[in-house]
Amino acid sequence: MRKIILLLTLFLLSNFKLQAQTDEARIHLPTPTGMWQAEVRYMNMDQNLLVFGNYYTPVIKAEANVIPVTLSHTFAIRGKWTKVSAMVARVTSFNVTLKETPIPDAQEKGFADGYIAFEMGIINNYAKNSTDFFETNPEKFNMNGLFRFWYSDKTSYSSDNLINIGSNRMAFEFGLPMQIRINNNTSKILWLETCPGIQFFTPNDEASRGGFGKMTQKALFYLENHLSYNISSKFYGGITVTYKQGGQAFYERLLVRGANQISILNGGVFLGYKIIPSLEFKASFDSLVFGESRVTYQAVGAGLVFSCFDLK
Repeated sequence: MRKIILLLTLFLLSNFKLQAQTDEARIHLPTPTGMWQAEVRYMNMDQNLLVFGNYYTPVIKAEANVIPVTLSHTFAIRGKWTKVSAMVARVTSFNVTLKETPIPDAQEKGFADGYIAFEMGIINNYAKNSTDFFETNPEKFNMNGLFRFWYSDKTSYSSDNLINIGSNRMAFEFGLPMQIRINNNTSKILWLETCPGIQFFTPNDEASRGGFGKMTQKALFYLENHLSYNISSKFYGGITVTYKQGGQAFYERLLVRGANQISILNGGVFLGYKIIPSLEFKASFDSLVFGESRVTYQAVGAGLVFSCFDLK
């Protein structure tokens, strides 16, 4: 029995990955076409979620410091607002302990999974240059189509390690970000953003050093919600709630029943301040609200967003 428990523990540890973060508030809101944005963000995460957030073990504690950098550009396609973006995430420290004992053979630095994304207006969200954008009121309702391709950095994964930063597989994400302007006061807008989405994963052919074989995983569904309010022309704040369900993983030579499906609700708060028109400060706190009682998850983040756009 003790040998079986040890094997299962090694199985869980060998497939550790940073919990996939949900989108920040306001990244899907309408903006002028011709805009370039670069965001540099710092995040500290403390959790015991495993394998893309779909496994967990109560004896594990993982703390990571991550610096995601995102670059985006907006333009028009057939009169619709369109955005392309890319993100890379550098992990500057990654500490994992088992009952307060450091885990051997664990990566401490590297690149977490990144993405390339395409987003385009489906309902409303018409493309507007900077002049038209600032002279007209935003639509009461917009819906976009979102596609993301997630990739894994090969230097951040080795089947010889018990702990890896990367996932050694790809993911394809589809979402429908919607933005709803609740009030009519355009100087102090109350925005509701909601985005149902789903992720599909390719197999990991070198999933562990425990001899469990190839890993496959069912799709993961999520529903993100952000409620934000323009307190002033420079300052905004709000709350966020995200639900995740699914993602059960299977191995060729092992199945851990009932331990590898996620069903949790995260919640948090955020704020933003426009220092100058082209520079914005953001901060957020996110934590587990409801789910498996032994799951722990908490993330604190802060960052700067640099923006520039054509003056037409």
